[in-house]
Amino acid sequence: MKNTHDLTPHLAFVEFHPLVHRFKNSTEQGHRADLALSCLKLMDRFKTIHPIHAELCLALRAQNHSMADKYGDAWASNIESAGQQELFMGDEYIGQAEKPAFFEKFVPQFQKLLIGCDFANLQNLLNKVSLLVHFMNQCSDLALFTENRHFEFLFYLIVAVLYGLLWFSLLAKQDGLVQQNEETSPSLTWAQISRKCESYNKSHEHFLDDLDDKHPEVIEKLHSEFTFCTLVRWYCAFAKFKEHRLTEFCEDFELLQNDMSVLETIKLQSEALICYGISSIAAKPFKELDFQLNEQVLELFTSNTLVEASLYEVMKNLSMAKFTKAKDLWEPQLLNRLDSWVSYALPGKTKGTFWEFLREDAS
Repeated sequence: MKNTHDLTPHLAFVEFHPLVHRFKNSTEQGHRADLALSCLKLMDRFKTIHPIHAELCLALRAQNHSMADKYGDAWASNIESAGQQELFMGDEYIGQAEKPAFFEKFVPQFQKLLIGCDFANLQNLLNKVSLLVHFMNQCSDLALFTENRHFEFLFYLIVAVLYGLLWFSLLAKQDGLVQQNEETSPSLTWAQISRKCESYNKSHEHFLDDLDDKHPEVIEKLHSEFTFCTLVRWYCAFAKFKEHRLTEFCEDFELLQNDMSVLETIKLQSEALICYGISSIAAKPFKELDFQLNEQVLELFTSNTLVEASLYEVMKNLSMAKFTKAKDLWEPQLLNRLDSWVSYALPGKTKGTFWEFLREDAS
């Protein structure tokens, strides 16, 4: 996938909730302060306040950090006051024909509502936009396709479903003025979003075939749209993992692994690898867990963070039938590190934890 790095600054807002998750699961004070500062900088950039603001500031003060005063209560109050003045609920999009003007208004509001955990109003906004703004399902030429930006809107739909309902729903802002009803429930499930994405891709992927005579700006817009398509596919794979469809997640990962770099635009490459590793333990024959037949995946596991390499050591020992060694490696410290990265993405279990289930499965 080309030119994916160009989207990274624009998509930094989706890094926020995983950063908060790692902050809440970290016990090392210096690391907590670093994560807290990253979160506060994102809130400052996107001009919104997450409910954990006070705890983030405490982490900075505990380290006598020079930025603690800047991000104090006065700063938060100013941002919240400005946010209330700018709040809108999508009605101004009636008859909005020009996509650039639409996205210029819509995206900042989406970012603020997502970071602020205001998932009910976020979904209300998306539902209204879905009714008021027209996205063509079939574009007759490249210009119409790049102007339509349908993949981009599907990206925002899947982000709202995954972050607001499947991953971080317990963090949802509680507002007595907002009632949970059909207006604040998703109009599309992740599976429906996936089908729309695949259908739209099938109809328009031919635009990628001949770009030799196209202007660089047109090519950049085209690649941006298809980057959003790939991101939607990755997010739908994560949704399957959350629903305990581990074999399907493995299949999707293997289809998408050549586009692992796209995950760097949303900082979820490590999470995808970890989810693939634990899905493989549960769904694949142990003899395949060393990934000797998949050099690309092997390289990813052994060249990334400590937690991925540690997980690979478990898988490698399972592949060699060294079950006692694998169980010894499957120890609380590793599980705590795995939790700090992906516990929000794990399938739910009615009895016991997911790790207990996986340990039994690997026995």
